[in-house]
Amino acid sequence: MDVETAFLNADVTEEIYIRPPEGFPLANNANCFRLRKALYGLKQSPREWYNNINAFLHELHFKRLVSEHCLYFRQDEDGGICIISLYVDDLVIAGSSIELINEIKRNLSERYKMKDLGVVNHILGCEASHNEETGTTYLSQYQYTKAAVEKYLPADMTEINSPCDPNINLSRLQSPQSLEEKGEMEGIPYRQAVGTLLWLSLGTRPDICYAVSQVAKFNDCYGMEHWRAVLRIFRYLKGTPKLGLKFSSIDSSSSFIKRFNSATFLKDLECVYYKQGHRALSDKDVLESLGFVDSNLARDLDNRKSITGFIFFLGCCAISWQSK
Repeated sequence: MDVETAFLNADVTEEIYIRPPEGFPLANNANCFRLRKALYGLKQSPREWYNNINAFLHELHFKRLVSEHCLYFRQDEDGGICIISLYVDDLVIAGSSIELINEIKRNLSERYKMKDLGVVNHILGCEASHNEETGTTYLSQYQYTKAAVEKYLPADMTEINSPCDPNINLSRLQSPQSLEEKGEMEGIPYRQAVGTLLWLSLGTRPDICYAVSQVAKFNDCYGMEHWRAVLRIFRYLKGTPKLGLKFSSIDSSSSFIKRFNSATFLKDLECVYYKQGHRALSDKDVLESLGFVDSNLARDLDNRKSITGFIFFLGCCAISWQSK
C-alpha cells in the first residue's frame, strides 16, 4: 500500500511561516502565511508524518516493536495476526487471513488516500516471489547484484565458488607504501564497491557477510591485495546472482530444524534448541529458533582482535546474521 502525498496528512506542530509566490493575492497588511501542514522539502515533515501514522496505527490497536520502530503487529482475540512494515509512505501488510488484511486496508483507506499496489514483487531494491502451493516466499537482489557485477568486475574475469580465500589474511601491511603504489590505487573505486557489497550482505546475502566485513576494514588504506579480495567477492556473485533468502511454511521449517538435532548429521557437534526452557523437537504449529555462532582467536594481524560471526534462523528462515 502506498500513501499518496503522505506528508500533507500531517499537521505542523511548530510555528513556521512561508513567503507566498510572487503575484499571489494577500490580505491587507499580510506578507506571509503560517504553515499548517507538513510540506515536502520541510525538514520537519518526515517526523510529523511518522508521528501521524504512528498514532493512527495505535488507534487500530497495533503495537510498535521496541527494537524496530517501523514494524507494527496486532493480535486479535480470535488469534488473527497482522504485521505492518512501514517505510516512509509505503506499507507492507501481512496477515493470517486475507479477510484481516482487507480489513486493515479499509481502515487505512478511510483515513488516508491510498494506492493498493497488490502483492509485493519489488521492495527496497529486492525482488520477492511467492509460491502459495508450497507456502514459500523468496527474497533476492538479482537485478542489483547483476548491475554491481557489470559495474565493478572486468568482463574477462571468471566465476568462482567462494567469496574469499581462507589462506589469505588481509592487513594494513599490504597498503600502498610508495608514491607509485598510491598513484596506482587512485583510480580504483574501492569505497564505492565495498559500499555496494555491504548493502548486499545486510539485505539478502549472509553468505558474503564475512568476506565483506574483512575488506571493509581497509577503506582508508586499501592496496592492490585488498582490491583483489573485493574482486573475488564479485566473481563469486557473478556465479550466484539469484541466491537470496527463502521463507517457508511451518511444516518445512519443522523438517529443517529436525535435520540439525542429530549428532550423527554434524559428527561431533550437536545442535540443541529449546521450547519454553526445555529441550524439544519442533511441533508442527511452532516455529523454533536455531542459531550458529563461531569465532577465531586473534586472527586480525593488525591488532590481534578476534572475529565473531553468527547467524540465527526462525524455522528455516535466516533472520539475523553478522560477522565482526
